[in-house]
Amino acid sequence: MGKKFLRGINVSFLLLIIISTFSSCANEMNIFEGNNNKQINFSVSVPEWKNTDSLATTKITRAMPVGGTSLSTSNTFNLIADQNDGAGNYSTLINSQAVSYTNNIWKTSNYYYWSGTANKTVNFYAYYPTSISGNISHTAGSSPTLLYTVPSDASNQIDIITAINPNVSGSTATSTPLTFNHIFAAVKFAVGTSGLPSGTIKSITINGIKNSGTYTFGSGWALGSTISSFTVSPSATITGTSGENIASDAFTLMMIPQAFNNATVSLVYNNGTTFSAKISGTWNAGNVYTYNLSKTIVLNYGYSGGAQTFT
Repeated sequence: MGKKFLRGINVSFLLLIIISTFSSCANEMNIFEGNNNKQINFSVSVPEWKNTDSLATTKITRAMPVGGTSLSTSNTFNLIADQNDGAGNYSTLINSQAVSYTNNIWKTSNYYYWSGTANKTVNFYAYYPTSISGNISHTAGSSPTLLYTVPSDASNQIDIITAINPNVSGSTATSTPLTFNHIFAAVKFAVGTSGLPSGTIKSITINGIKNSGTYTFGSGWALGSTISSFTVSPSATITGTSGENIASDAFTLMMIPQAFNNATVSLVYNNGTTFSAKISGTWNAGNVYTYNLSKTIVLNYGYSGGAQTFT
């Protein structure tokens, strides 16, 4: 019987980061035609994730569906508005009220009107989805804050977008523009240039990333201290060909923007095979980060001159 042995196996897990920037959709979803009788209403620009992968053709994709599709005229978002009395004293005019697309304009269910006085300015803050209202804190005259912890399971993560428009003149007579932006970084996975073994991917986990923080509208994130792991469980079968997506966009991780060192990425197959590697980098809000995963195996074994069995 031949003697089975395995010697000198080196497995290198190669990770390349493909960083693509985010750009807003230029389409205005509402243009209020004519005189609006000084009623407060809005024109809305909605962001899209733009992902350019150097290993495949350029494609535009939503990293995570917003409300199932996107913020469209069938959706609502919430609005906070603080009004300056002209002497630097603020009061809350609109407190987390829903804004919907009605009669060809974006407006709150209650009617609000401009003061007609230029120095009685208004600060507007908007956010989507509305389900995060319970995590929003606000004091009149200050930017709202969002206290948030990212769920560990990617399937429970949401894509949050916000918009601000401060110091809008009280004599405004046109629609107030609100340009939304993503507050998270999107993290995806694809097969790198050296390929991967074919099979079914059970999970991909990133460990060593901060999972909580406070987001201030218009300013960004203040990170918490808690370190956590985040898991994608796609149950996806791959051929292992370079450029192949390992998981669909629905499994994209929505991460708090941050700089990190020596985080661990682990790829697990259904049969238990696992590969892992250390990564470091910086994630910025609105950017898509595609980690291209490759595995190279080098097999070394000694030849003794006789019949041998290698496994």
